Amino acid sequence: SYTPDGNELSSWPAAVDCDEDGSLDSTIMCYVVNLDSYPDKTCLLIAGSGSSKIYAADDFGHGFADFSSVTEFVNLGMLDTSNVTNMEGMFLNCTNLGQLDASTLNTSNVTSMVSMFQNCTSLSDIDLSGFSLSDVESISNMFNGCNALGTVNVSGWDVSNLKNASY
Repeated sequence: SYTPDGNELSSWPAAVDCDEDGSLDSTIMCYVVNLDSYPDKTCLLIAGSGSSKIYAADDFGHGFADFSSVTEFVNLGMLDTSNVTNMEGMFLNCTNLGQLDASTLNTSNVTSMVSMFQNCTSLSDIDLSGFSLSDVESISNMFNGCNALGTVNVSGWDVSNLKNASY
């Protein structure tokens, strides 16, 4: 939960499923904030009441795209992506994102990760070790423009069904 204090850089209702039956709940909100616990970073905070999970829509393409001021995603594991089939451009143009632990995202039903991290120009470390690519057909441009990448954990990836990994 989060109680807005008026210092948010921006806020909007989340367009995500928050119930397993797919119904939307307007109590889920997104905030771009500077938190005391992360004083030198700008954070995207997804907050709501009740459930410990936020259920992403089946098509989560461009879900966090163009959040250029966000430097870190905290508690990404609270986002339930078990029904997501499309993660195209999910973090596209998150130009100030420095590191990301996405290992908790459930990708078991995803078929496309095209441009997922494209143009994340400050991204230096990323953990994708929990990703299942067994149904993924394309990861083209996945890291295109990620010029600062130093560490990419892809341990455990099964790419036997992958058809396109260009760029």
